[in-house]
Amino acid sequence: MHLLVDPVQSGTLVTLGPGTYTVTLSVGFRVTSFIGDCTGTVGTIATGTISADEHQTCTIKTTD
Repeated sequence: MHLLVDPVQSGTLVTLGPGTYTVTLSVGFRVTSFIGDCTGTVGTIATGTISADEHQTCTIKTTD
């Protein structure tokens, strides 16, 4: 599953099926840190894996 996120919005909730996911930010923003259940490198992409019936939180801090 691939999600495109607009960093101007806060608290975007999504429902995913089990498996891996990728979160990509809109153009013009750069990730400064990942907090919670997602991982990644400083840039624009966070990744993670979620199991059935699991709840996760992925906080992505950005700069423009």
